[in-house]
Amino acid sequence: MSVARRPEIWKLMAVALVGALVSTGCSQAPRRTAPAGEVSEPTDPQHGSPTTAPRSKRKIAARTVTYATRDGRGLQLDVFQVPGTAPLPVLVVMHGGIWRRAVKRLWARYVPRLVRAGYVVVMPDVRLAPPGGTSLFPTSVDDLSDVMVWLRRHAPELGGDPERIGMLGSSSGGHLALMAAGTGRGRPDAVAAYSPLVHISDLYQRNLVRSGIEAYLGCLPVECPDRYQAASPLFVMDRDTPPTLLVHASREAVPRVHFVRLEKRLERLGIHHRRLELDDEVHGLKLMPDAIGPSIEFMRENL
Repeated sequence: MSVARRPEIWKLMAVALVGALVSTGCSQAPRRTAPAGEVSEPTDPQHGSPTTAPRSKRKIAARTVTYATRDGRGLQLDVFQVPGTAPLPVLVVMHGGIWRRAVKRLWARYVPRLVRAGYVVVMPDVRLAPPGGTSLFPTSVDDLSDVMVWLRRHAPELGGDPERIGMLGSSSGGHLALMAAGTGRGRPDAVAAYSPLVHISDLYQRNLVRSGIEAYLGCLPVECPDRYQAASPLFVMDRDTPPTLLVHASREAVPRVHFVRLEKRLERLGIHHRRLELDDEVHGLKLMPDAIGPSIEFMRENL
């Protein structure tokens, strides 16, 4: 397992730690996190022995590791954890960005709460569609499956339990999380998706995120209808799908009927699931202030 320094992870951690201090009402300046590749146990200043401070008071360490090499470049995971509390369940967090942009920083305020709740949090890179990258469907789904296969082998090296891995994703990241859960060769043990894009051709017909869909699939619906269906969780999730939490707003951009239809499919398949509809008009990660608590509860019940 290679460990690398990556400047952006420290920017993410800076935002995350500030968010943690605000959320706990603490005004003390955050301490420096451990260097990349070093995950050390906090020590008692008098005796030099590991502290027994509760997880909520212990520092969050961050590091970056490479999980695969594709197209001549390394694909990496940003890992956040409280050291010395292994083995913990793992949460893979997949960002949105309409398949074209990596917007991990938007998750920064929620990382500390997930870590403090008792998880090793992993935020992966996947190959992006144009203009952010050059990859088309199903490349990013394959990358996320590679993340799962890698974690099953290497989670203990990160302080995680390879038998308890959940996945969270928002918007297009929710789409990828559901695709990995419903079709991937390396599936998570539970999945939570916030405003996931589940019926791609219907979104296109409704003139929603058209440019992103065209960039991701590389064709129009009339040119490759089978490809649009294969990229839609609504049509491909199967009986091996793990427990699934769907979260959406009642008046958001993605049609409510998409989530209702996916819920009915999960019911027919006999998949343990929950659909949480919030009385709001926000989309994706903006649901998290109200959804993070139920998400942690769902993961505790199913991991």
